Amino acid sequence: AHAQGGVAVVVTKSESKAAFITLKPLFDFYKSMYFGARTDFDRTVNLGQGANQWPFAFSAVPAQTPTLIKMVDLGGKRPTAVKAALSGEQRAWIATEDGTIQIYNLGNYAGNGQSASPADIALRGSMAVGKNPTSLAYVKHDGEGDLIVVSRGESKLQWVQSSGNSGSIRRTLQDSRLKDPVWAEDNDNHGTESFVVTIADYAGKRVSNYRYGAVTFESNPGTSCHAAPGCGTIGGAEFEYGGSHDVPGKVFQGRGANVA
Repeated sequence: AHAQGGVAVVVTKSESKAAFITLKPLFDFYKSMYFGARTDFDRTVNLGQGANQWPFAFSAVPAQTPTLIKMVDLGGKRPTAVKAALSGEQRAWIATEDGTIQIYNLGNYAGNGQSASPADIALRGSMAVGKNPTSLAYVKHDGEGDLIVVSRGESKLQWVQSSGNSGSIRRTLQDSRLKDPVWAEDNDNHGTESFVVTIADYAGKRVSNYRYGAVTFESNPGTSCHAAPGCGTIGGAEFEYGGSHDVPGKVFQGRGANVA
């Protein structure tokens, strides 16, 4: 399997706009190079930084360049974060400083790109979240939402489930130990399903972890926690503080994984 279409969404706070860009020309070009004529495939082994070395620069092969589908005015709202769906409904979410998530339809640009029209890129609806949402993270494990929204203005995280033209907040994490959360990631798991969210605390100069579900050792059949629903429930609470790692500077982003 290989990608046939995709959309990049770029926001500008100073202009209060969002640019929707189709990646199909790029994916089509790579498909032709890797799965087309042998002579084209052979050109991909000449790796390097030169414009005519693989991967070729846009200046060397202009036909592969992603193109602008549409520029959308956000109605004076200042965008602070953006995310495009990985699967399911073809949509994008744009967070704005006032605490709004705007939900946009992507038409078929995120699919195979056939019969797609700029008119398909349209605002479907919106929902209220915390003020100044600086990060949107994919929910990877629990099926309880699409996004984790980090609201810097209210120092909290919200798990958001959106469908069609609206959405709802499924759970909220707010803790006095979080001084200035600006970014979060739902940890990648392999072998252990552990429901851990990692948070960058800018003014707090630390990275903090919180668990929000049971632990299941999927690849350790001899343990008591092998089968669902797992072990280590949080005793009726929604979250368990997993500790913090202090750093010398102000953290604005990071990556986290729990692999065992």
